[in-house]
Amino acid sequence: MVYVERRPPRYYEAMSCDDIEMSELLSWFGCRGEPTQADELNWLFLSTSGVHGSYGKLDEVDEHRRELVADGFDEPPTITFLALQPRTVRSRYGNVIVRTKEDEATLRRLVLETLAAVAASQTGNT
Repeated sequence: MVYVERRPPRYYEAMSCDDIEMSELLSWFGCRGEPTQADELNWLFLSTSGVHGSYGKLDEVDEHRRELVADGFDEPPTITFLALQPRTVRSRYGNVIVRTKEDEATLRRLVLETLAAVAASQTGNT
């Protein structure tokens, strides 16, 4: 489920996302056929918790998966996220489903790219 809040005349956008697939999250990154990446236009932060999830880290995904199975649940783990598009003042937050090791690797890469992009965006301001 996705909930969008907009302030007239569209000053900002905040979108809440419940248990979305990686493909949806990745669709927000990259443009015009370019590879999916975090850059000056798209940032991703994980383990943001707050009102929309837990404090779980990517390093804990496998353990969480084992706990779910041991408790009789057949569902993949999720991790909280905050995706920001600073130039267009858009935020998306919620939980993304982490199904595979490839999903984990992609999320780690996006976080590293985000940290570099945030630092680069603040050059001259520190």
